[in-house]
Amino acid sequence: MTASRIDRTAVLEVRGIDVAFGDRAILENVSLTVRRGELVSLLGLSGSGKTTLFNVISGLLCPDAGSVWLEGREITGQTGQIAYMLQKDLLLRHLKIVDNVALPLLLQGLPRAAAREEAARHFADFGLAGTEALYPAELSGGMAQRAALLRTWLVSKAAMLLDEPFSALDALTRRQLHGWFQKKRTELELSTLFITHDIDEALRLSDRILVLGGSPASIREELAVRRPSADADFTAHPDYPDLRRRLLEALGA
Repeated sequence: MTASRIDRTAVLEVRGIDVAFGDRAILENVSLTVRRGELVSLLGLSGSGKTTLFNVISGLLCPDAGSVWLEGREITGQTGQIAYMLQKDLLLRHLKIVDNVALPLLLQGLPRAAAREEAARHFADFGLAGTEALYPAELSGGMAQRAALLRTWLVSKAAMLLDEPFSALDALTRRQLHGWFQKKRTELELSTLFITHDIDEALRLSDRILVLGGSPASIREELAVRRPSADADFTAHPDYPDLRRRLLEALGA
């Protein structure tokens, strides 16, 4: 594929990915697109290949076939090109929050003082004002996830891979963070590929939902979630029961 054939409305494009471990095929001809400002959720049963696909997109794993493109340039097999946040916040307990958030900027070669200044500039936008000099143990679970999201965003503002970022939170904190994240991703036009096992979370947050399944795994279903506004809770929408049923059927549940 040449860059001239890339869909210019797409921020992230995954084309025809195949992955096998020995004789076992894991992914087969997996293709997807994430457009600017869009959140696409990836649903699948445990072991369906979601994390393997994220490892390919992030450059941690080279596919046997296919390619990954970010903003019109190929990044297949290249690490450090796209932001990737795992389920745990992975904040370093011995560092202050501002130094945790500044880490990707340091790794990109920015001097420490400049990295801290650039990181601190975004604290208020992410609801973290006043936490700069605190340590991770002093933050609530929701605040720690906000710090981790800010750090992830600073890696690459083009697109983010989020692997169940809210699953470790209690139900109330999770719901509050959902509302905050919806507003923030609209403000920043975040382009996000989001792994979740929670159908309601997918329906609450997503613009589109992809179901990964089969052996080897491929995209079995794609559903658009047409909400009245970007921050509207789709679980209260009249179309919610039908889409939930279709997702359960696609998952084989």
